[in-house]
Amino acid sequence: MGRIPFTKEKILRRDWFGLNETKWIRAVCAILIILVHLTENDFFPQNRVTNLIGKTGFIWVGLFFLLSGYGLVRNLLTREKYKVNFLMPHLLRLLVPVYCAELVYLVLDAVIGNYDFRWDKIVVFTNYVSYSWYVVSIGTVYIVFYLSAILTNRYTVEVFCGITLSAYVIFTKIQVSDVYYKGIIGIAIGALLAVIQFKQHLRNMSIFVIAVEILGALLFSICFDSTAVWHAAIVVGIAASLSVGFQYFNPLVIFQLNRLSDISYEMYLVHGSLIMFFIRNSSRGQIAAGLVYLGTILTAYLIHETSKWVSRKLLRLL
Repeated sequence: MGRIPFTKEKILRRDWFGLNETKWIRAVCAILIILVHLTENDFFPQNRVTNLIGKTGFIWVGLFFLLSGYGLVRNLLTREKYKVNFLMPHLLRLLVPVYCAELVYLVLDAVIGNYDFRWDKIVVFTNYVSYSWYVVSIGTVYIVFYLSAILTNRYTVEVFCGITLSAYVIFTKIQVSDVYYKGIIGIAIGALLAVIQFKQHLRNMSIFVIAVEILGALLFSICFDSTAVWHAAIVVGIAASLSVGFQYFNPLVIFQLNRLSDISYEMYLVHGSLIMFFIRNSSRGQIAAGLVYLGTILTAYLIHETSKWVSRKLLRLL
């Protein structure tokens, strides 16, 4: 028998969440996302399969962004050449899915005619920004992460996530939509995992445990079809499982998040989750206070949704 080329040590050292290792997973997610858009525009006949694909679309988007954020920041932290050559080869690769999406929408427009496509706008990506919001989110965060990597000498969690959340606040002033928020938050969570792993906070934690926690949060989101609960499940779940906090508190980000009144419950849930992240060497009293805060906001949210459900039932009876 020949010698097995892979040893246990090499397998343990392998980065299973890296960009190269997850490229096929992200490709599958991209295909499923396209199928979601096709089902939403009645390109396929409605049945149980298409309905299931449509309802799980946000899961594939979240997984795609989480893996992308992790791989991006991991490469920026561990590969010097990746940082030096980032702008030309890596950032320009984003143009490939841009024009691929333009081609897809061109074909769909010719087949079903439901897309407002204009050839004179293809150069400035106006069509693409209208429909494929995810590349705009990725491009924004890629540039933010790159600038934070070359402008700072120390790689800390608050630099990556703080700047990313600030970019989200600025971006939503231009294009107010929760899909941009989901994209950037998903990338930020992946970046958070990469930075924590780089700082060796996860030396004693199995990658399997992390994968189970993320999967549990995603499964939780299937049971509760609510944007706020979806975000709370992922952010709070990772915060509680990793029990890792920032070194410094960034009140500016929290203040900006609270000023967004269009999705108030969602922002307060993220607010409480970030407080959990920002606590370092937390005492039991601080952890209890954070949990009470999250519990209070979540209870208020559930009461609000329950009252809406009861009122709808009463209106039907009347």
